[in-house]
Amino acid sequence: MPDSETAFRDELADVLHIRRARRRTIAIVGLAVVVVGVLTALLLLVKTVTINVAPARALESSDIVSTKGFSVILGRNVHFFGSVEVEAVAEGFFPETIGIDRATTSPVAVVLQPRPGAVAIELAFLQDESRSEYSLLANNTQLFEVAPETIELPAGRHELRVQGPYEYDSTQFVEVLGYGEKQVVSFAALPRGSFSIQVLPDTADIKLNGTSIGTGEAQQSVVAKNHVLEFELEGYVSKRLPFAVDPNSHLDLGTVNLASAPGTVKFVSKPTSASIFVDGQFVGSTPAELEFNKSSVRVELRKPNFHTETRTVQILPGDTVTKEFELKEIRFDVKVATHPQANLALNDKSLGSTPRSVNVTAGDVLKISKEGYASQSITIAPKEHQARELDIKLVDVAQQVYNEAPETLVVQDSIRLKKFPTAKFRMLVPGYLMEDDRQRTREFEVTRPFYFGVHEIRRKEYAKYDTSLKTTSAEENLPITDISWLEAVKFCNWLSKAEGLDPAYAIGSGASVNVDLGSNGYRLPTEAEWELITYYHFAEEKVVGPFTWGEGTKPPSQVGNLAGFETRSALRSYIEDYGDSHRELAPVGSYRRNFNGIHDLVGNAAEWVFDYFGSTYEGWDKPLIDPMGPSRGIDRIVKGANFQTTKLHEAAINFRRTVGFKDEAVGFRIARWVL
Repeated sequence: MPDSETAFRDELADVLHIRRARRRTIAIVGLAVVVVGVLTALLLLVKTVTINVAPARALESSDIVSTKGFSVILGRNVHFFGSVEVEAVAEGFFPETIGIDRATTSPVAVVLQPRPGAVAIELAFLQDESRSEYSLLANNTQLFEVAPETIELPAGRHELRVQGPYEYDSTQFVEVLGYGEKQVVSFAALPRGSFSIQVLPDTADIKLNGTSIGTGEAQQSVVAKNHVLEFELEGYVSKRLPFAVDPNSHLDLGTVNLASAPGTVKFVSKPTSASIFVDGQFVGSTPAELEFNKSSVRVELRKPNFHTETRTVQILPGDTVTKEFELKEIRFDVKVATHPQANLALNDKSLGSTPRSVNVTAGDVLKISKEGYASQSITIAPKEHQARELDIKLVDVAQQVYNEAPETLVVQDSIRLKKFPTAKFRMLVPGYLMEDDRQRTREFEVTRPFYFGVHEIRRKEYAKYDTSLKTTSAEENLPITDISWLEAVKFCNWLSKAEGLDPAYAIGSGASVNVDLGSNGYRLPTEAEWELITYYHFAEEKVVGPFTWGEGTKPPSQVGNLAGFETRSALRSYIEDYGDSHRELAPVGSYRRNFNGIHDLVGNAAEWVFDYFGSTYEGWDKPLIDPMGPSRGIDRIVKGANFQTTKLHEAAINFRRTVGFKDEAVGFRIARWVL
C-alpha cells in the first residue's frame, strides 16, 4: 500500500510538472509574439534622414552627433521618430546644428565653415619694454592698440604691422593656413643707429619726423632708415633736413643756422589795381601781400589818372604790417558844345543843356541826348590825351540807324543785297524815248534808305521756296524766269519768314496784295528805286543818262546780255554792231556791274517791280516822293531789257512794259527797307 501511494504521488508530481512546463512554454511563446509585434511596429514608425557634409575636407573627418531628442545615428544616417536636433562636426570647421523632423526630405546638405587660423604674434626683441607699448595693425584695417599674443585670421595672405616706441615699425606678410591651424609670426628687433644735431638760435624747436624732441641740440638713437628733422622758431625761416642713419653707427649732423624770417607787408589801395613799385621795380598790383628781407623799403603806388603816392615802409623780421593808400584822382575841365543844343549828363547824372564846362577825370562818361537825334556817349581819356574842347554834331535817329546798318546783307548763303541812302534828283527823259517826241523832266525823292539785290534771284535760290522746281548744276545760277508777279511776291514773304522778319505783303482773297510800309521783310523794288539804282551815281551824286551806260544810242560791247549778232540765227532781228557771249539766259553776274555795284540792270532777264502799270504821262510834271505807283491797276510793271531785246529804246532806264501773266524772259530781284 505504501509503495502504491508513493508511485501515485510520483506520477501526480510528473503530471503537474508537465503542466507547469506547458504553461511556461505558452507564456514564453506569447511574450515572443508580443515583442516581435512591438518591434515590427517600431520599424514601421522610424524615420531615416541622411546628412551629406561638405566641403570634401570636412567630410573626411566629419561626424554626426545627437544633441536633442531620441535618435539612433549610424554613420551619416539619422534614425528617429519625432523632431530631433543633430550636429555635424569636423576637425578645423565650425560645427553646424541641424533640426530635422518627419517632414524633412532626405538627404540634407550641410556646408561647414572653416575655422580661422590661430596666429601667434611673437615680439622676440622685447626686453625691458612692455608689450602694451606696441600696437598691431592687420591688413591696414584692424587695429589692436596692444599687440595681442594670438590673433585669428582667415586662410589667405595677410599683412601684419607692429609699431612701438623708438620708431619701431615693422611689417610682415603671412600666408595663414586656417582650419584652426596654429602658426607663429616673429618680429625681430630693427637695426638702429644714432645722430646728434645742434641749431642756432638755441631756442629753436627740433622735431624728428614731426615729433618734438627738444630745443637747441639733440642726440638720439633711431631706427636705421630715412628720417626728417625740422627746425622752427618764431621770427625765423624754418628749415627741413632729411637724413639717413646706418645700422650700428653714429651720424653727427653738425650745426644748423636759422635765418631771420622776412617781414610781410600787405598793400591796400583805394581804388584797387594800383601798381606797386619798390625801389623803382614793379612788384605787383594792389591788393597784394609781399615779403621783404630788409628793414625798410621805398614804395610808390601808381595808377593811371591818379596822383602817384610815395612812402618809406619800416619792416620787422617775421612781422606783418598793413599799409593803406588812398590815391587822389587827376581831374580837369572839358568844354562841351553841341549842334543843335542838347542835354548833357556825366556818368548818368544830368548837368543841363549845352554848351557847358564839365570837371572830369579819365574814365568818366559824357552822354549827349536830344529827342529825334541819336544819343552819343564819350568816354573821357587820360588828361594828356583828352581834348579840352568838344564840338559835337548830332545825327538824327534815322541817319544813325542807317549808319549802323551793315553795308551788305547775305541771305540764304548766296542772295546779296547792298545798302543805299536816301536821294533826291531830277531826271531828263529825251523826246526820242517818248511816243510824242516831247522831252520831259521827272523829279524823284526817295526818303527811306533801302537794300537792293546785287543779282537777280537765281534758280537754285527760288528752288528752296518752290521745291517742285528741278534744276541742274548747269542751270542753278541762271535767273529764275517764267514766273508770275504774284509768285515773286510769295517768294519775298517766304524769305522774310525764313529769316525771322515780318512779311512785307498781306495776300488776300482773289490774289489782292497790300504792302506793309512798316515791315522789315523782303519785297520787290519799286519802279522809283529800280530807276534810282540804274540812273543815279551815288558816289558822285549825279545822273548818268537815259541808258545804264550813259548817253548815246549804241550800247558798249559786253554791257549786258542783249540780242546781239550772236542771236541772228535764232531771232528775226538783232541789235546791229553789238555782240555779247550768250544767245539765251546767262548766269547772273556774267557781265560787269554798274557804277552802284549792281549786276544785270540791262539785259539777261527783265524784272518785275511792285508798281501797277499806269499811263506813261501820268505824274510827269509833279515831284514824286517815295512813289509806289497807282493804288489800283490790272498789270504790274516790268523793268529793264532782256536777252531778247532788239530795240534800243527798250533798254532805256525809263522804259516800262508789262506782260499778261508770266514770260520766259522776266524774272525779279528783291529789296528791303533799312528803316
